[in-house]
Amino acid sequence: MKQSAYAIALSGVLIAGCGGGSSDDSSAPAMAPAAPVLVVPAPVPAPAPTPVPTPEPVIVAPAPVVAPAPLPVPAPVPAPVPVPAPVPVPVPVPAPVPVPVQPPTPAPAPVQAPAPAPTTAAAPTLADCFKLTPGVKYVDTYGNTQVVSNAVFEGIPTIATTEIRTDGTLFGIVYQHVIGNTLYMPGIFDYTANNIPSGKFVNSADAKVSLDLVPGQSTVTHYTVTRTEYPANTTSIVPETVAFTFVGFETITVANRTFANACKITFAPEKNGDIDTAWFAGGFGPVRTYTKDAKGATVQGSFNEIVKIIAAP
Repeated sequence: MKQSAYAIALSGVLIAGCGGGSSDDSSAPAMAPAAPVLVVPAPVPAPAPTPVPTPEPVIVAPAPVVAPAPLPVPAPVPAPVPVPAPVPVPVPVPAPVPVPVQPPTPAPAPVQAPAPAPTTAAAPTLADCFKLTPGVKYVDTYGNTQVVSNAVFEGIPTIATTEIRTDGTLFGIVYQHVIGNTLYMPGIFDYTANNIPSGKFVNSADAKVSLDLVPGQSTVTHYTVTRTEYPANTTSIVPETVAFTFVGFETITVANRTFANACKITFAPEKNGDIDTAWFAGGFGPVRTYTKDAKGATVQGSFNEIVKIIAAP
């Protein structure tokens, strides 16, 4: 078989690697040169190399070299043209809108405080004139002193008007009080000039007068009185009647004090025709009294009124 130059060259390389010599398989292998004589033991001769058979040259057809397809040449990319930055357009600034100036707020007109509602005084009543105020003290025309105080008579809480003579001895005590429009009259105590009780008068439970009257009206009250005389200590029961007419309200001045709406009262005539008239004022009781006979003349010694106010709470 005809050998190619490539196979011949490959064989020569293989043969040269085995120690050299010709390509004839019958020639004996060459001996190695004698080793120099040294003081060391002689080297052991190397074994003869085993003959290497010459391989059949293999003809390798070279693989066809395929030329690579030429790569497409990319079209040149034009360099980007720099775009100039946009020139900012100036934005017109609006002119400031003038702030309207508020005219000063006028001060509010002063508000007139509402006029206080007129206070309507309660209409006077007959009962107001009979209500007594403890602590009141005054002197009358006779020089006697009248003192108003709280008291209890026969177990009944009431108000006492104590009359004291000029010498300091007791003249008498009248017990009476008002509840609503009713005058209650529990009784009376009398004293001698020696300041000794001379009589006790206890009125019955019906000794009460309705004061729910208007000017011009009259009232009559009947009751009994249990009278105990001292020092005899005798007791008797006698009938009693209180009858009067409410004449009306008047303004009266006594002891430099003016009493508006004092109540004028006239009592029923006595058997001899005498008529008692009295003016009562709230807190004080009777502030002026007198008696007129059947002919209209003032009975001597009957006129009495407050001449000096010592205390008036």
